[in-house]
Amino acid sequence: MHVILNASMSLDGKIATRSGESRISSEVDLKRVHKLRASVDAILVGISTVIKDDPMLDVRYGANYTKSPTRVILDSFERGSDVSAYW
Repeated sequence: MHVILNASMSLDGKIATRSGESRISSEVDLKRVHKLRASVDAILVGISTVIKDDPMLDVRYGANYTKSPTRVILDSFERGSDVSAYW
């Protein structure tokens, strides 16, 4: 089994801007990330990411893929009462 960590950050080491904007990756990097997603079995995110960013957690860019990875959402306090859109 292999675990791959993929994270984006700004030059000052932050994962979001002061205004809370977290879309800091370039178009080239987004394509790389989706190619990576197409090669894995699952994508794991925390519930705060789901609540704040509403990510699609699928494969959209790139060429050949037959399915998106399984979505795994960590939520130890049951804050994501309606994450049915992710299943």
